[in-house]
Amino acid sequence: MLHHANRILIGLIAMLLVVGVMGQTDQKRSFANPRIIGTAEGLLSTNVRDALMDDEGFLWIATVSGLHRFDGSHMRVLRHNPVDSTSLPADDISCLLLASDGALWVGTNSGGVARVDRSSLSCVRYRHRPDDLRSISSPHLVWAMEDRAGTIFFGARNGAICRYNASQGDFDRIAFPANGNVYEDRMRTNSFRMVQDRFKDNVYWCATSNGILRLEAPHWSMRYLTMPETNTSYNLHLRTNSFREVTQAPDGSLIGTTWGGGIIHMDSAGQHFRRYAIVEDGAIRQFANTFNALTVDTDGSIWVGNNTTGLALLDTTAGEIRMLMPSEAPELAGLVGQGVNTLHTTAQGDLLMITRNDIRLFSDARQRFRSLRFVSQAKPYVGMHVIRCLLPLDDGSVLVSGYGLDGIYRFQPTNAGLTRIAPPESIWADGSREHFSVDGMVRIGPNEVLAIDAFKLYRIDLRSMQMTLAERVSSTC
Repeated sequence: MLHHANRILIGLIAMLLVVGVMGQTDQKRSFANPRIIGTAEGLLSTNVRDALMDDEGFLWIATVSGLHRFDGSHMRVLRHNPVDSTSLPADDISCLLLASDGALWVGTNSGGVARVDRSSLSCVRYRHRPDDLRSISSPHLVWAMEDRAGTIFFGARNGAICRYNASQGDFDRIAFPANGNVYEDRMRTNSFRMVQDRFKDNVYWCATSNGILRLEAPHWSMRYLTMPETNTSYNLHLRTNSFREVTQAPDGSLIGTTWGGGIIHMDSAGQHFRRYAIVEDGAIRQFANTFNALTVDTDGSIWVGNNTTGLALLDTTAGEIRMLMPSEAPELAGLVGQGVNTLHTTAQGDLLMITRNDIRLFSDARQRFRSLRFVSQAKPYVGMHVIRCLLPLDDGSVLVSGYGLDGIYRFQPTNAGLTRIAPPESIWADGSREHFSVDGMVRIGPNEVLAIDAFKLYRIDLRSMQMTLAERVSSTC
């Protein structure tokens, strides 16, 4: 795992070099300098269902065209192979879960679920079998979650909640209760997200098409929490309790997003309700009030993703939904009209957003970086400029070397200064060398560094900033 992390770190540093330490950031998240991942980065489809970042820095992306793994530079795609039983059960990926034991669980929209080994990338499949009540309840997975005890649950379209039994490799099915308020043309309850109660390990909250469902283990007693609604204008009474996301506030109250009914805030007893909605001409219309996504930021801010108008901040104190307009966050201008489907706050503190066209990663840490472009000094270079080695020096500067740079660079973070140390002119004498690339560097004295390319050693004097040929070495060095 370590060599993956090191490779990713070098790849990121190749694009971004630290230019200074920022002071304490404001409570307001910055949206400047986002990392946008789309077809140009290798996505086979921009129909993205879910994404997560693991502890090695890999970004795993669920699309309708397979499972993508992005390391910051390269995209690898895992797909279903009908002649390989260790491949994914289907290409249409619907949800992801990184379990506490390191396994990656992948839910599909037609083939059940798979447990992926992140090292070998091989899969163990768990398919729906109609004649086996111990199998996953439906082939159409919607969500996955792990509770604090390490138990894993799955939600399926038109199927029961399933609890995975690790010792037996099968599932317990937790059926939904009968509900007299089932919406028209819906024969079964669909669930979209489940979270564990903050204070009680045996209580869970599930966002369903029929309200917020409270589940209590071990007997799985259930009760729907629904907001009373008599307003039939634009069918509001049919939309108010069609939940898509749910989270629990620090005080134990529940916040849920709905399909056309705005955002509902309720106490855990289901006695008091408050709606946050966008009102147009006195009406709460469906498309303006469909919120697909919800996440709580590291500072407690509640971000919600609207189906059509982009990203918004839920202000429970002022009692309003504040849409982020391009005038205050120009980087979000492209979200208007395409909407936000999913939001996550990563373990690294980044805001991960899935839109209809791409994935966007907003990181406060990225505000501490500045992109530096290296230009070959000798001849036009047609390959990729790659940073291979970084060597910190005592004064805080860093020596940077790599492929196609035609020299070694000394970078000073305090003032973003960049000084090139040119190779000896003699290396160009025979005309056969295209470029000067350095594979590694090592300190050999207080003011001396030894650098190596494919066949030769070079001595660098840090006082004079001069590079000279040291000696010839064998090609197997």
